[in-house]
Amino acid sequence: MVYSFLFLIVLGALLPSDDTTTKTALDKTETSEAKATDTEKVSNPEEEGWAVKVISDTGWSGSIMGDGNSRTVDGRRTKTFPVSGDPWMVSATFQKSGESGDLKVQILKDGEIKGESETSAAYGVVSVTS
Repeated sequence: MVYSFLFLIVLGALLPSDDTTTKTALDKTETSEAKATDTEKVSNPEEEGWAVKVISDTGWSGSIMGDGNSRTVDGRRTKTFPVSGDPWMVSATFQKSGESGDLKVQILKDGEIKGESETSAAYGVVSVTS
C-alpha cells in the first residue's frame, strides 16, 4: 500500500503540467542572468556620482564627509560607499583595526579615481580629500 502511494507521487511529479507558461531551464537561467546584470548596474555606486571605496584585506573603521554631511562606517575587506548630492569636496579618514594587512582608500567621481591613499602600518591611518 505504501509503495503504491509513493509510486503515484513519483509518477505525478514526472507527468507534464497543464501550465502553458512553463519555461525551460535555459530560459530561467537567461532571465536570472538578465536580472542580476540589471541589479549590478543599478547598485554599483562607482559608476555614477561621488563614492568612497575602501580596499582592504583586514578590518577598518572611518569617517566620510561630503555635501555638508558626515558619517562613520566600519567593516572588513573591500566596500564602496556612495556620497549623496554633488559636493564640492569629499574627504575620508580610515584606520586599520589590526596590525596586519593593507588599507587603501579611494575617492571616485563617476568611476574615476580623484584621490587615494594607502597604508600597511599596524593600526595605520589614511586620509584623502578631493
